[in-house]
Amino acid sequence: MWPEALNSLLAVLSDLCEKMKDVSAIYLRRKEALRLFGLTNRLLASWQKRRLLPYVKVGRRTTLFKTEDIENFLKKYTVQAQCRTVSERDAR
Repeated sequence: MWPEALNSLLAVLSDLCEKMKDVSAIYLRRKEALRLFGLTNRLLASWQKRRLLPYVKVGRRTTLFKTEDIENFLKKYTVQAQCRTVSERDAR
């Protein structure tokens, strides 16, 4: 009886942990966003002040950013590099 109950409890806890990982991966605190995307605090604050990047204000001090919003913002403003061949470079 104990092994079955224990296995059932472990399965429920494992499922709960997986669901919590999914939810916590959606929103990032400022420091987490800075570290994950390699941004500076000043840059993120500038985007926030100019309302370029959506955010959620929780209380007075906590700001949350949606991972998807940051990814979309970075994709939108990414400039593609132009590849040149050696002959094109030498022609200049």
